[in-house]
Amino acid sequence: MRTELDLAMDSTMAALTAPDGMLALGSAERFGVTLPTIAAAPPALSYYFAHYANEHRDAVFLVSGAERLTFGEVYAAAERTARALVGGYGIAKGDRVGIAMRNSPSWIVLYMGIIMAGGVATLLNGWWQSEELETAIGEVNCALVFADPPRVKRLAQIAALRAPVVEIDDSRPLDAALGAVLAKDDRTADLPLLGPEDHATILFTSGSTGQSKGRSPNIARSCRGSSIISAKR
Repeated sequence: MRTELDLAMDSTMAALTAPDGMLALGSAERFGVTLPTIAAAPPALSYYFAHYANEHRDAVFLVSGAERLTFGEVYAAAERTARALVGGYGIAKGDRVGIAMRNSPSWIVLYMGIIMAGGVATLLNGWWQSEELETAIGEVNCALVFADPPRVKRLAQIAALRAPVVEIDDSRPLDAALGAVLAKDDRTADLPLLGPEDHATILFTSGSTGQSKGRSPNIARSCRGSSIISAKR
């Protein structure tokens, strides 16, 4: 039996998603199924990044030890990273770029930069050992991998690894940690236009009952529709 709280929540959601509401709904077709979407949602994550970084430009976004980074500083670093990926590393829309790192400001900036460059951020579990990293990177065919020092050591044990590995010493402040990447910032590089059909992120299952599998959720790119598809091409 529904409670008064349930009814109040239903009423609130109905008002929010009504045609004149803040979150008016549209629809999208995925695999023959009609799914509800937020009609006014930006078409890609890159637009979210730009909007919120501009709205809160001078507010502190990331705290790491003594380091304090504002939304504006993080977005500027991500934009430089994106241009470096396109102009310096040759990353094209749809290329899978691995991140094998612990949580840090560098991780966040790289994630944002990969997506802004049109790449697909491939999130490699930091607990994985060499064999697991090799399997995952091979499954999705990474064009490039960013790794912190502990993960670099594990990746170095993979004899058949074809993807270039860029070491990121994320124990250092952001500009120093990303120094090698930011040095490739190409001011002439054009970032691609992104839409709701462009993939953003590959996540991996836990592998608790078998080998981890990569999955690419469209919703990571856009709120105009979501689906789960195989990461394999």
